Amino acid sequence: MIELSGEKVVLRTLEREHCRELWEAYEPDDPLPTEPLNPGLSIEGADKWFEEIQSKQGNQQVYLGVFTRDGRLIGDIQLSNIDWRHRTVGIGLSIARRDDRGQGYGMDATVTLLRYAFQHLDLHRVSAATASHNAAAQRVLEKCGFVREGQEREAIYCAGRRWDRFAYGLLHAEFGNSREHYGETLKMHKLLLEIPNRIETERLYLRCYQAGDGPWYHAMSQKNKPHLARYESGNPVMTINTEQDAEIAVRDFAAAWVARSAFFLGVFRRDTQAFVAQIYIGPVNWDLPEFELGYFADVEHEGLGYVTEAAKAALCFAFEHLRAHRVRLECNDANVRSYRVAERCGMVKEGHIRENKQNADGSISGTLHYGILKSEFISRQ
Repeated sequence: MIELSGEKVVLRTLEREHCRELWEAYEPDDPLPTEPLNPGLSIEGADKWFEEIQSKQGNQQVYLGVFTRDGRLIGDIQLSNIDWRHRTVGIGLSIARRDDRGQGYGMDATVTLLRYAFQHLDLHRVSAATASHNAAAQRVLEKCGFVREGQEREAIYCAGRRWDRFAYGLLHAEFGNSREHYGETLKMHKLLLEIPNRIETERLYLRCYQAGDGPWYHAMSQKNKPHLARYESGNPVMTINTEQDAEIAVRDFAAAWVARSAFFLGVFRRDTQAFVAQIYIGPVNWDLPEFELGYFADVEHEGLGYVTEAAKAALCFAFEHLRAHRVRLECNDANVRSYRVAERCGMVKEGHIRENKQNADGSISGTLHYGILKSEFISRQ
């Protein structure tokens, strides 16, 4: 099931009852089509529509319902004729009732699905077409950065006359550079971001901390303190001495999650529920946006690839849900395991500051700086 959150709308997988509701609710706009679309047809037509959607969903198309934030179904939107070889697709949108048109729902739905097409599916080009009389659709497409590429003369017969069909196209690179076309639509306030509290990978799940995690977090911290002393002396784990300290810490982590000021995730094995690592994602600059990645492995679960698997999931979380443009990481140049995780995740070494810190054991080491851009992360998927 797909669920994509925009500023005004949520896009979700259509169920049979949704198709029936849209089938009955659709109100043609002016000028009226020459032939009726649904009036007079039985509900079986809606069922056939649903079956057709299901037969192509995922492979040839992505067909979703458009819902308001309070759950009201107002239309449908689709990516159609997906060409996986050439990474191209078409997009179409319908808002069922006249009263819901002109309210910004179509614009928000289009931007939300374009983001999914370019950032999640890594498509290269999205095409669209509209009748020359449909000024509202043209405004939405052009605000999203679409370029009018052609005009098929008198290709549409509607309301007793011939209309031209306008052809539009939008490239991945243009979408990334077209924020000025639709103002702040892409830049949602951090407190309005809909982000998952749990992420699953092949072997692991990552979740935010919650009240009641204190007892086991205390036991984990005491076990890992010697292990973390050299390279992680500033880690919150190092300040925990009692179960009360641990409970306060996990509640602080939970509060920071809600405030979007920091994202601490515990990493657990899916089969045994054992804690294996911790992930930290910290905002550096919400305006870009840029985030910092940090991690440590539980002393009993080092060398098993868990941190790499969790770090890759964390990067996906940052780029997809936090809408990051860039993620950076700093680590001690003597911490070989740490920087190898960064490199396995595709992060690029951007700098090396030599002998700039004294470790807890008195030794002196430097700092390695790594970074990865959204475009680089997408290209590796």
